[in-house]
Amino acid sequence: TEVEQLNSNPWKLAKYDRNGETKQLCADDKVQAEIVHLLSMFEVTFTAKQNKNYLFYCLDYLFNRSNVDELDYLSFLQQLADKYFYDIYLKTGKPTSNAFDDAVLRGGELELSIENCATADSFNKVYQEGSAAIPLYIFNYTDYRLWKRYATVLKGKNLEASSAARREFFTQLGCSDFQLYSFVNFYFSRTRKSLEHYYPQSKAIDGSKDTDYALCHRSINCFGNFAMISSEANSSGNNLDAATKLIRYSDRGFDAVSVASLKFKIMMQICRDNRDNTLRQNGMQWNKEDMQKHQNAMLRILFSQIITD
Repeated sequence: TEVEQLNSNPWKLAKYDRNGETKQLCADDKVQAEIVHLLSMFEVTFTAKQNKNYLFYCLDYLFNRSNVDELDYLSFLQQLADKYFYDIYLKTGKPTSNAFDDAVLRGGELELSIENCATADSFNKVYQEGSAAIPLYIFNYTDYRLWKRYATVLKGKNLEASSAARREFFTQLGCSDFQLYSFVNFYFSRTRKSLEHYYPQSKAIDGSKDTDYALCHRSINCFGNFAMISSEANSSGNNLDAATKLIRYSDRGFDAVSVASLKFKIMMQICRDNRDNTLRQNGMQWNKEDMQKHQNAMLRILFSQIITD
C-alpha cells in the first residue's frame, strides 16, 4: 500500500474563502498536486527575478480570461511545460534571453502549440555525449514527467508490488520496484542545483577508449549518468564509486537525497539491482551500458504520451 504522505512539501497553493480563511485552491487533490508540482518546477528552475518569464505567462493567462477553472489552469501549465521543453530547450540547448518570449508569444498573445517536432534523436543531437551542458530545466521536467506517470498509473490505487500495472511501471523505469515513498513525497527542492556524475569524474580515464575498470570522460558526460542533487550531498560523495554512493545516499534519513530527484532514485536502484543480482566486479555496478539504457528509458518517457484515466 502507499506510504502516507508526510507534511514536508514546502509548496502550497491556497485561496481565501468567504470567512477569510485559507484552503487549498482545488477541491480535487490530484489537480491540486499537479498544479503545485508544475508551478514549483518552474520556480526552482528560474529563481532569478529577471528570468521569471513563466510567471508573466501565468498572470497573462489568468488576467485575460474569464471563468478559468482549475482544470483550465492545469491544462495551460501542462502545455507551457511542454512548450518550454520542445520549442526552447530542444532547439538550441542553451536558450538566449529572448528565446522564451519568441517561442511563447505571437503578436503579444500566448501561443502554446508545439512547433518543433523533436524526438529522442533530436535530444541526443542537442545534448551530445561528452557535453555536461544540460540545463536544469531538462532535469526538472524529467522528474515532473516521472511523477506524472506515477500519479496517473499508481497513485491512489494501493496496488501490491505483485500487480501487473505496478510491475510494468517499474519495468518502464528500467529498475526493480523500490516502493513508492519517493513518488508520494516528491517535491521540487530549491537546493537541487548541483550536477551529479553518478559514475564519478575522478575515476574516468583520459582518451576515448573505455576499459573494463574505468570509463573515459566523454562517455560519462551524458544524460544517463547525470542527476541534479544538492551541492552538500554532491560534495560529500564526489569521488566515491556508484556502489559506495548508493550506501552513503541511502543512509541520509528517509532517502532524502533520492527523494529530491526521481531520476537519481532510479539510477541508484539500477545500481542496487546490479549489486544484488549480478556478478559485476566491485566498482562496476554502474557502467556505460547502464548509463545508455537509463538514458534511453528516460527519453522514452519524455517523448511518450502520458496515459490518462
